[in-house]
Amino acid sequence: MKNKYVLMIRAYLSHFLLLKKFHAINNLKHLWR
Repeated sequence: MKNKYVLMIRAYLSHFLLLKKFHAINNLKHLWR
């Protein structure tokens, strides 16, 4: 059960980082316009 919990946290963190990266790229595109 502990492993499942850790995997969930890791999946959430990787998803969160991906979202932040995506937003950062979008912000750069807006700045370049």
